[in-house]
Amino acid sequence: MVRSEHQARSKAVRYRLTEQGAALERPILSLIRWGAFCMSIGAGTDLQDPRWLLLALRALLANPAIITPRGVLSVEVDAMRFIVQIDGTGRHVVLAEVARPRAVLRGTYEAVLARVAGAMAPFGAASFAGDAAFAAAALRQPRVSNSPAG
Repeated sequence: MVRSEHQARSKAVRYRLTEQGAALERPILSLIRWGAFCMSIGAGTDLQDPRWLLLALRALLANPAIITPRGVLSVEVDAMRFIVQIDGTGRHVVLAEVARPRAVLRGTYEAVLARVAGAMAPFGAASFAGDAAFAAAALRQPRVSNSPAG
C-alpha cells in the first residue's frame, strides 16, 4: 500500500495498492467466495460489519461476461445501499444509490448473503420489490460444470 498526501487539501490522504497488492485481488476474492456460505449462516460470536458485504457481493457477482438482463438492482442492508448493475460491460457491484432501480432486495446481512450465495434456507429475512424476475436473474450464479472435459 502506498500513502500519498493530497496537495490541494492539507489533511487529505490517498492510498493505493502497489502492484504486488493489486495482484492479491484474485486470491482474496476466491477466499471470499469460498467463505460466503459460512458467512451467510450467521455471525455467531464472530464480528460482522455490513460494509464487508460489498466485498462479498463483488466476489460472488462481478462478472464481465454477464451483460443481460440489463438494469439495476438496489440491495439494502441496514443503512448500506449497494447496486448490482448489469450493462454492456458486465455485472458490477457498487456502493451507490439509484433513484429508480428495476428491483430492490432488502434484508439482513445474512439473508442477503445467503440469497446471493445460493444457500438453501436463508437465515433472517430478505424481500424483493419491483421486477422479481430481474432481481433473481441479477443474483443468479453461472452454472459450473463438474463433468470432466472430454
